Amino acid sequence: MSMGVLVTLLSGDQTHISVTEDALVDVLRQKAQKKLNASIGPLITASGSLLQGSATLKQAGLQDGDTVTAVLRDAALAATTGAFALIRGDGSVVAWGHPGAGGDCSAVQEQLQQVKCIKAAAAAFAALREDGSVVTWGGHGGHSAEVQEQLHDVSEIQATFGAFAALRTDGSVVAWGDPDAGGAIPDNVRARLRDVKQIQANALAFVALRGDGTVVTWGHPLEDADSGALPDLLQDVLCVQACRLDAGFVAIKADSVVAWGFEHPMLMGGFANPGGSRFLRCGLQISRNAWAAVSQAGHLSVEFGRWNYRANFDIAEADKLHDVEHLQCCAEGTFAAIRRDGTVATIGDKRNKPAVFVEEELKNVVQVQSNRSAFAAIRGDGSVVTWGPKNSGGNSDHVKHLLSNVKAIQASERAFAAIRDDGSVVAWGPKQTGGDSSAVQTQLKDVKCIQSTDTAFAAIRTDGSVVTWGDVTAGGYSRHVSTQLGRSAEEDEESERLAVLAMVQASASAPTKATEGLKVAKSKAKPNAARRPKPKAKPKAKSKAKARAKAKAKASRSGSLCLCAILVPVSETPKSSTIRPSQTPARAMRQQGSTQVLFSGDPG
Repeated sequence: MSMGVLVTLLSGDQTHISVTEDALVDVLRQKAQKKLNASIGPLITASGSLLQGSATLKQAGLQDGDTVTAVLRDAALAATTGAFALIRGDGSVVAWGHPGAGGDCSAVQEQLQQVKCIKAAAAAFAALREDGSVVTWGGHGGHSAEVQEQLHDVSEIQATFGAFAALRTDGSVVAWGDPDAGGAIPDNVRARLRDVKQIQANALAFVALRGDGTVVTWGHPLEDADSGALPDLLQDVLCVQACRLDAGFVAIKADSVVAWGFEHPMLMGGFANPGGSRFLRCGLQISRNAWAAVSQAGHLSVEFGRWNYRANFDIAEADKLHDVEHLQCCAEGTFAAIRRDGTVATIGDKRNKPAVFVEEELKNVVQVQSNRSAFAAIRGDGSVVTWGPKNSGGNSDHVKHLLSNVKAIQASERAFAAIRDDGSVVAWGPKQTGGDSSAVQTQLKDVKCIQSTDTAFAAIRTDGSVVTWGDVTAGGYSRHVSTQLGRSAEEDEESERLAVLAMVQASASAPTKATEGLKVAKSKAKPNAARRPKPKAKPKAKSKAKARAKAKAKASRSGSLCLCAILVPVSETPKSSTIRPSQTPARAMRQQGSTQVLFSGDPG
């Protein structure tokens, strides 16, 4: 039986939704999101009851003509190396991607309600609920049964690559996961974990900042802050930052920076104090082998950790920099410093420095984003300048005409995706790491933010729905959860139809290129042929007959070739091309033939 429900926002905007009484509340919410173009959270009845998304409208007691109030709530994404987890507007969670990297949350799905934030390790997720409890799933760190009774009144969660640490409201800490990555707290350390105000994590260890300005570390032995002169140096600490990709911590004090835990012993307790300048609170960047901090006066202090990298570093350039306002680093140790006048200077690995003509374009820069080894800078007019290795998105020439009115950029390991003012998206870089969004381009509208795994992207639209592309095994494929992500089947099918059509057109044009190549090869062969002695002349009658036979055979072959080139791609194109998430791109390609060229970087 069909019924009508009026969904209204606190702002006064409203829409009338027609649904059946057997439809789920979640269906009502998704339809309202589409019509109101807003991410909707809880739905509340006129009597003040909260509607549960898994209940039908009949079970919820809704009748034809009823009015419900919708509370706006932004959707949020978290990502491991190979999977995504979406907190929907109603506080429920959808996960997809590689199952071993947290892409399957079915075992804890019923517990994933009223979630307010999610933290990600390399292959596991930890969801913090409104009541302070924690739900985990995935690989290393995804199993928290041993400490579940302690996971209450949690206010913050941090993650190394293989473990999690939760800060509770009483200042105590609970850890779980791989012991070698901080998942086990030694007894002598646990006794000192009191009055903790902040937790940070690098790849292998955790550091806790206490209320008295001292720090406590646990995890990998090289991250220990209790050796040598470090305990005396680590007093009156304002904040701590970590290298998320590798080893190392940096503590910022009022007048100095203390670094420890990097692989090279020189930085085990490294100390920097350039002229006694006060440092910007938490104003630093850390890569795998270096760190840089900015003083309040705009001076830069840089240190590099591994001797085998130092040959490619130019520290002298850092001492010349003044009026630095912002820093951005790539994982491989190059820093981009934005100065107050909008120009950009690069410090670190000389191999990642921009060319001279690129440096001339780096003016009026307002924001810089980086991936593993390349950079993308947004200028005040919304244009974008890129530099770094081409196979990491450092060259954007083929999309330069599209990179206008850009307001934000997200990066995967080796690709970039830019959001424009109109909500459209431009991606570049290797296709296998998300650099090609053409297969879902028609769906990339009204995008407000983008998240990434190592090799795939996910874009949240203003209505809370999500579009994905990139590596199908790392979250780039989401057709199996498209409804939960707020996309309609018709939308996915239309996007797929247009992508298949583009692929067929590209395939049809391939014989032309092959023919051109053949002509070039023949033209190059003519000089050699001219040098060969001409065959003796034969009687004209036989010669003409033979020429006619050759021409007829050639015409027959030519027609056959043309017909085959046009028909084969069409006949091989399946009516419905879908890839199971358990398939690897290579396996899917073998099973679906030429159409997999489209979906190896698609997903949608």
